[in-house]
Amino acid sequence: YRVYDFNVAAGGPIVKDKLWYYMSVRQQGSRQNTLNTFYNKNAGNPNSFLYEADLSRPAFSDRTWENYTPRITWQISSRNKITGSWDEQPVCRKCTGTTSLTGSPNFVWFASPESDGHGEFSPQRIQQVKWTSPLTSKLLLEAGFGTTYYEWGGKQLEDTSTENLVQMLNLSQQVTPTFATAMRYRSQFWLNNKTRGSQFNASAAYITGSHSMKFGYQGAYWRDDREQHVNSQSLGYIGVSIPGVPFFPIQINQYINPFVVNARAMQASFFAQDSWTMNRLTLQGALRYD
Repeated sequence: YRVYDFNVAAGGPIVKDKLWYYMSVRQQGSRQNTLNTFYNKNAGNPNSFLYEADLSRPAFSDRTWENYTPRITWQISSRNKITGSWDEQPVCRKCTGTTSLTGSPNFVWFASPESDGHGEFSPQRIQQVKWTSPLTSKLLLEAGFGTTYYEWGGKQLEDTSTENLVQMLNLSQQVTPTFATAMRYRSQFWLNNKTRGSQFNASAAYITGSHSMKFGYQGAYWRDDREQHVNSQSLGYIGVSIPGVPFFPIQINQYINPFVVNARAMQASFFAQDSWTMNRLTLQGALRYD
């Protein structure tokens, strides 16, 4: 139905020779119907275990990508400068269609909209700050910090009426008179995933015409928390359609709910390097500890 891309940027001094800004904004979006996938007439009905396609309401995907990026440069003094930026990158913050699994060729079955998600990745952000100080014409000090944070995966839909319903997977669901496929419906898998990574560094460099020396520190910390949720009964039924029986159960799945996986990682590194040049001879050496 539509594809759009809008962006604008502006920058300039806030205080002459002292403080500058730069700001960019970008928004992208699209909307399209999902072939051979329709809303379920029985969605949210606890008394029905069957999928019935509402052919007047095709499933659709509407995607949005946003970027809001301010940047500040501050010349504190002739020998001290700080730069900082913040990049906010929400994905599908206002989507109403379902995108995570619906009709996707990446999965072995389709998903009715009530058992899918918006594919929301929000909030997502990158933050950075850096300090530089040329103390003399030969000595440069630098330090910086950067972090990323993002929540990702198919989050729970705003309509939670299906949360208490057992999820169904029909391996031979008749969607239209001429199309059948494996179809998941009735309730949702959803994810609460949060990942944060931080990096920090500091260094000192001494440089002359023939001598170059640098030493410093680099560090990183990474945190990843994941939760997979299913319906409150922690159950799923798998079945097939056979003549005279719209859904014939063949398997029951019982889930750990929520299923939680957490991870942590940290790195610390120290380094020193030296280089001397004498006529046509250059000597180099370095040490690093991780």
